[in-house]
Amino acid sequence: VSEEREAQSRRLRDRMLREPIRMLNPRMPPVCVSFGDNANHAIELMKENAVGHVLVTSDGVLKGIVTERDIVRKAAGFVAKTREILVESIMTSEPECLGLDDPILFALHRMGVHEYRHVPLVDSEMRPVGSISTRHVLRYLADLFADSVFNLPPTPESEIPSTREGA
Repeated sequence: VSEEREAQSRRLRDRMLREPIRMLNPRMPPVCVSFGDNANHAIELMKENAVGHVLVTSDGVLKGIVTERDIVRKAAGFVAKTREILVESIMTSEPECLGLDDPILFALHRMGVHEYRHVPLVDSEMRPVGSISTRHVLRYLADLFADSVFNLPPTPESEIPSTREGA
């Protein structure tokens, strides 16, 4: 069993090294704010677009990322003043980025090792072209294991019938 599991793991790793991030159907174009915009604007864009982050640009070049986590950690006590707080004061500067053609495994590494939930995607000139989140990776994995994932019982406690049900 362990040899079989190891072989499956190797095949999955090899596939994720071959397949580019564009296979994750990233958010394109990404949701962006400009250097100098206020935190309230970033929050409104996150709500409008149902995303957990916005990319911060200056002259079209990526400068940072503001995530829900940044807002909670850095602006939580100042909710009434989000119009006065500039995004550059709460953003993560110079975030690690990837390109659309980088392997999916690179994204998984960044998210797993560095605990990033969002990764900006940029072109060769550091202009944002998209973004991915853990949701993109989870959908990809769910699709890879569709038979297993979508045929699970409704709750972990439910038993899977040993005989086929129905007509």
